[in-house]
Amino acid sequence: MVVIQCSQFSAPYKGAFIKSLERLEELNSENSKFVYVFPQKTKKTSWINQFMNDHEVYFTMDDFINGSDELLVIFNEVKPDIVHTHFDGYDIPVTFAKNGYLKKYGHDIKVIWHLHNKITFHSNNLKKIYQFIIFKYHYGYLARKVNIISVSDEMSKFVSRFGNRNNLKFITEVIFNGARQPNKIFRNARLKTDCVVFGTFGGRNIDKRIDVLLNAAQILSEKNLKFKVVITKGVDTVEVVKYFFRGNFPDWLELIDETDNVADFFNSINCYVSTSVHETFSFAILEATFYNIPVIQSNIPGTMWNADKPSTFVFESLNSKDLSIKMEEVILFTPNDLDELCLKTKEINLAIFDVDIWCSKVKDVYCKVLR
Repeated sequence: MVVIQCSQFSAPYKGAFIKSLERLEELNSENSKFVYVFPQKTKKTSWINQFMNDHEVYFTMDDFINGSDELLVIFNEVKPDIVHTHFDGYDIPVTFAKNGYLKKYGHDIKVIWHLHNKITFHSNNLKKIYQFIIFKYHYGYLARKVNIISVSDEMSKFVSRFGNRNNLKFITEVIFNGARQPNKIFRNARLKTDCVVFGTFGGRNIDKRIDVLLNAAQILSEKNLKFKVVITKGVDTVEVVKYFFRGNFPDWLELIDETDNVADFFNSINCYVSTSVHETFSFAILEATFYNIPVIQSNIPGTMWNADKPSTFVFESLNSKDLSIKMEEVILFTPNDLDELCLKTKEINLAIFDVDIWCSKVKDVYCKVLR
């Protein structure tokens, strides 16, 4: 079995996603060949050179829509049985290339789209009409002869409205925990810092809504409670913080550079906070639970899989006052008791989201589409 993984992925660090693909290849190396395709901009990442040394890799233009000719050349060289796309950018050009390959060479490549991204309609009615046409073409017309894996029930339902979805498989995301052995304990970190350190990853504020966390922390600071907020410098994070505080950063706030060492980040905080309004899953929340860290998260559909866990605190999305209440609860929680809850959450999530279980489910999909 020859599989091409086409990934619209150019993050500065590999994260759990790339590691899960590597594990999938490792577990199936005896009877399968795996090849990887990325956009040109992935060449700028720090991890890609080593990845290229270890795997067979191709690159296509960043303009995905016009990339089907490049993909057709790759298909002819690799001769795949399956092409598995990730993060939707490659969905359409891969499907075009599949059709072209069938017409030119008479071989039907099986295509699998993997829905990682949040898909939703715009609030503007005119844009919503345009989106509906695009989605109908993408997830209705083009999806007739492909298979789809969704990482959330919400996205499964969304794409199902555009056509018959007998070819849709729901597989939850995973965390690659084999590369790390997180042993962080909440109590230990509190003893070191003498305060709770809330942490989050910065990013596009239209999705991450860091301003909600900043406002909640402002409310909390008026109660003379000891705490700190650490935020990584994602896209537009610095600008959002500067605008929020008019350049006068409070003592409780620290902005840090993004890092490919996730362990260092999680081992420097006591509680992970997710204020996102758009998520399909959230690797960060899952990783936090693996580091025995309590999580405060918004009540959005994409992260509700973690809402009922023992060490999770849920607040109303976009409600800074409610978030400040949850942050105060974490500060005042008895450390030993919270330690126990975090360990229980970790145990539950490890049993559900183990990477080898995910790999087994993906392989089952591969075998099914090739029958």
